Amino acid sequence: MNVSTILGGVAGGLAGALVWILVGYFTGYEVGYIAWGVGFLAGAGLRYFAWKSDIEESVAQGIAAAIIAIGCILVGKLGVAYLLVEKEKQDIAAEFDNASFDDDTMIAAEAHQIVAARNREGRPVPRPKLDILLDGDPKNDFPKDIWDEAARKWRQMSDAERAAAIEKEKEATRQQAEARVPDAMSVFKGSFAPWDLLWAFLAVGTAYKIGVGTYSNE
Repeated sequence: MNVSTILGGVAGGLAGALVWILVGYFTGYEVGYIAWGVGFLAGAGLRYFAWKSDIEESVAQGIAAAIIAIGCILVGKLGVAYLLVEKEKQDIAAEFDNASFDDDTMIAAEAHQIVAARNREGRPVPRPKLDILLDGDPKNDFPKDIWDEAARKWRQMSDAERAAAIEKEKEATRQQAEARVPDAMSVFKGSFAPWDLLWAFLAVGTAYKIGVGTYSNE
């Protein structure tokens, strides 16, 4: 076994991983049986270059193909996780780029700042009940004096100040939304399921048999 056979197995396995990543990205789902194909391509790639180099069949080649298959499967799963997370962040960014923040939204943002300032000063503002928070009217979420103070501050701003405040609020809200998106490694770890053991077993077995040169004999 030489470097070209290893690289052939890696190339085949990564080709399968790329298919897995693309299918996962465009469908939003992992298709487990593609892992079997990753194993097949890893074994086939290694076996082809071993044949081209006139290298005799050996168990070592099968083991190498199996290891490459596992590595490429993990690459595929991690790639799907990364792209899905990035897609979610891009969707959030696009949503906020096109969002319209009206006066009530911005007055509510000012009111939140007033509430935070009072809490820091030791004058806690009671939180509204859940049914009030869900009624769709931000004015009801705050005591009247706080809403009136926030509305007054908003109306006293110039057009330029309002535009800057809206952009600042958009960015802060976007960052809060993105913070709720799990990171790629968390999605990767959470993507493992019992069925993965079956597909991994089939992928490793197939890679080994093709890599060692016994697949066609059974």
